[in-house]
Amino acid sequence: MKVSRSGFFLSIVCTGAVLFLFQNCSPAKLNGDTASMSVMGESPNLGSVIDLTAILAAAAKESSSNILYPSGSAIPEYDYAADAQIIESILLKNNDFNTIEWIHAASSTVVASGLAFNQKKFSADLLGTYYVIGYRGDVPYLIAQFKIVNKGSSTLGVNSAGAVVVSKSTISSDATNESILITVDAPAVDLKSIQFTQGGQVTSGRRAILVTKKIADEVVVEIKLTDMSGQTYTQNLTLDAPPPAAPAPIASYSTTSVDFGSIPYSSFNTTTRNVVITNNGNAPLTFSSVTVTGTDFRIARSCDSPVAVGASCTIALTFTPFGGPGNITQSLRVNTNAQPALTTIPVKVNVTPF
Repeated sequence: MKVSRSGFFLSIVCTGAVLFLFQNCSPAKLNGDTASMSVMGESPNLGSVIDLTAILAAAAKESSSNILYPSGSAIPEYDYAADAQIIESILLKNNDFNTIEWIHAASSTVVASGLAFNQKKFSADLLGTYYVIGYRGDVPYLIAQFKIVNKGSSTLGVNSAGAVVVSKSTISSDATNESILITVDAPAVDLKSIQFTQGGQVTSGRRAILVTKKIADEVVVEIKLTDMSGQTYTQNLTLDAPPPAAPAPIASYSTTSVDFGSIPYSSFNTTTRNVVITNNGNAPLTFSSVTVTGTDFRIARSCDSPVAVGASCTIALTFTPFGGPGNITQSLRVNTNAQPALTTIPVKVNVTPF
């Protein structure tokens, strides 16, 4: 890089030089190690909060030919983590301004003054848009605009809880115990360690842990993540005991099928079979319908609703062989407020010749 200075003008020559000079140049420093570039006065506003809106409005009134970096141009973006070295060495082209201010838009703070951004210890709270304002006398000019963004920072402090995804899934369970897999993912963060603490027991170095507990117990698992910079994020995950089941009836049937056996054919020979239903649940059992298919069967007595907890009722099913000899198969259908709501019981009879 060749640096020459004449009065208040500075010329920087570098292969591929653009508005900002980056890694293809060895950036000149402002501390005198390489070359002194203090060809202009330091801004008296350095470190102060200014009226950025008014300054930009005034700068916008200048003709576009006087703006070295037109607002219509693409705005460069630099990543907080990946482009750290570039951010430290942003330089401007030659200029003839009395003062240059680098302004953080979100806070309206002048964070640097002069030809270089020179942020050696850039902090996460300075993410966002920057305006570079140059002054000729008291007239402001918008020289440049750029953004420093977080496209996937390596720190938990920048990403906070939104970057950490904690999920859980039940792997197995029985009447007494359940095993739950807890997994942690932080794709935008370079993690140094993950630590799970449960019941005083600490497990480190894994992105997942299997917790086995009694179903009736509530267990709290502390998850602590540490990134490469030493920042930490802690989250407590509660594995709840399942809520008690709502009261519900349970309909228990005395039989799964009704067999009338062999009956001689006669219009006067009527046979009865009973089906007893017991409520073994903890809520009243109600019936919405009790029906039987086929013209030779009928419901002689049905169950009355509701049936109290622990009580029973009887369905009386009769058969009269009106249709003549043969094997007959039909169905008894009972609809209740239990689960399953519909219970179908096969009914069969063998009608023999008279």
